[in-house]
Amino acid sequence: MDQCLITEYKTTIVTSCETVREYNYLPGQDVLLENRYTELLIIQRHRVPKEREEELRSRGDTLQDHLQNRATEAHIDLNQLFKSNDHEPVRRAVILQGHSGHGKSFTVQKIMHDWASELLFKDFSLVFLLNCKELNLLTGEHSLVDLLGCDQKFTPVILKILQDFPAKVLFVIDGFDELRFSLNEIISVLPSDPSMRAPIEATLSALLKGKLLGQSFLLVTTRSTFADKLGELLKKPQRFTEILGFSEDGMKEYFQRFFHNTELSEKAYNHVRANETLFTSCVVPVICWIVCTVFREHFQESVDAHGAFETTSSIFMHFIETLLNYHCKDSRCSDLTSLRSLCQLAEKGMQEHQVLFDGKKVSEVLTDMRNPFLCKFLMKRKVSLETMYSFMHLSFQEFFAALNFFLIEDEEEACGKLQILLKSTTDEVQFVWHIEGNGKDRVVQFLFGLSNSDVSPFVKSASWVAIQTQLKEWLLSVIKMKRYSMRCISDPMLFTLHCLYEIHDKDFVMHVIESLEWIEFSTNDLQRTDYWVLLYCLQCCQSVRSLSLCRLTAENLRMLAPGLCKCKELRLEVDLSDAYVGDLISALGEGKIIHELRIESSLSTESVERILRALLKQKIL
Repeated sequence: MDQCLITEYKTTIVTSCETVREYNYLPGQDVLLENRYTELLIIQRHRVPKEREEELRSRGDTLQDHLQNRATEAHIDLNQLFKSNDHEPVRRAVILQGHSGHGKSFTVQKIMHDWASELLFKDFSLVFLLNCKELNLLTGEHSLVDLLGCDQKFTPVILKILQDFPAKVLFVIDGFDELRFSLNEIISVLPSDPSMRAPIEATLSALLKGKLLGQSFLLVTTRSTFADKLGELLKKPQRFTEILGFSEDGMKEYFQRFFHNTELSEKAYNHVRANETLFTSCVVPVICWIVCTVFREHFQESVDAHGAFETTSSIFMHFIETLLNYHCKDSRCSDLTSLRSLCQLAEKGMQEHQVLFDGKKVSEVLTDMRNPFLCKFLMKRKVSLETMYSFMHLSFQEFFAALNFFLIEDEEEACGKLQILLKSTTDEVQFVWHIEGNGKDRVVQFLFGLSNSDVSPFVKSASWVAIQTQLKEWLLSVIKMKRYSMRCISDPMLFTLHCLYEIHDKDFVMHVIESLEWIEFSTNDLQRTDYWVLLYCLQCCQSVRSLSLCRLTAENLRMLAPGLCKCKELRLEVDLSDAYVGDLISALGEGKIIHELRIESSLSTESVERILRALLKQKIL
């Protein structure tokens, strides 16, 4: 009879956990867990500050290398969380730390589902989930059995196992950082029996400290900002684990699970893979979800197959709004004052080339340290411990630094600060771009993205119009200074195009591009995203004077074709096979001046003749 009830209990868990409600959930739109959950990188050791700084400053492939190195040294699977070596004590309490949006609750749902499906933690007779958001809603006195919220018909067998076999029971407590009540100063007696009623904080504290069911096992999830407090409350010995996010393979798998369509998943993933900032930020699972959601909408609604995807700035804005709406509803971090303080910290860090902040510096700026965008860790300092903070990654710090300009209410102050930044970005005396490797270029690109007219309403402060105007005037002035030379070196030109793409103002883009006498890229290391940005800028125009591109592949040529037909003069160096000769002829169009056409390939005689005939017909030769 007992086993039948346990089996029935497991069935209820499977039913409740087999679907996922995503942030933009509508009634009836649940998604199967198996269609979303993707394995995350989880390690079981603390990283030293040097390692953390490497991760924060590195991007793209380099960041993935660092994460893989950490995982190689200390990776742990879910089924190993409570395993102990012969020489180690049994770890009855496990802390699973992860930053906001890194998949802690998702992982908890996977654990509950797989245990109930008898795929995980088979040594435990019972596994219970205590959700801290739900505990916040309770008042009065409750026993541990009350908190479990199970159907009353399960109560007798649950009590029997809790009392007779506590070592066969696992309690999963999700979202410790979201508890509204304090567990530090409890004046009531801690309950020692699972059926004994007491204030909620006393019952939960007794469970965490091991005063209640000391032989049971605990898995507690928390944001990094609360991990040290949890460590003090939790019974010993403990195991510390941390979710780092997706590996590159995990990221790719997530895209495949999301789209259920190989062509669409590859198209979306390749676009992200070529964008270093997006590829870096997609380590965070919630960013992956946002990006996939945006791409799915693009694929469903875009009439024009070459329609522009959302900008990197808009993706980051979606991320911030998601965390503000769903990860800190009950915290002061959601108000504009707190957000403004966070942005000031980001800007100060950029000015001082800092990615790690001590507690004193953070407390001088922030009144509420429970911020979903900040990460917290303890650093050993000789014989003591020091609390340190950081943003999730330098990319987010750069974004918040840009956002700070728009949250300054005094227009004169905002424009004055922006003038200083822009002046330090260009060397106006030598007419030379001076894009430094300290993040200023990325801050400026985010500034252009935030000045887009479709940006989130709360960014549109009193200084928004003035900042947008100043950015446009600055870019035009730099381009005007370059007119003494018809050629622009590749990096500055690429930077300009990305700024234009981020602002997504077609009239302004057309004005800038049509004012350029020559667009030249003499390097062959352009990424797919760079070609996409170039295409967007070309398509905004009625006509483009001159364009020079090096080492175009057949794929690049096909992608750029709708924009190349806008160009009056072309210098192209292409590498293609016979199958793509038609694309080249189409791209050449009519009425163009072809200054130079280099074809790096072993084309057949027939293909060469086709190209020559096309050039003669269009009176190019």
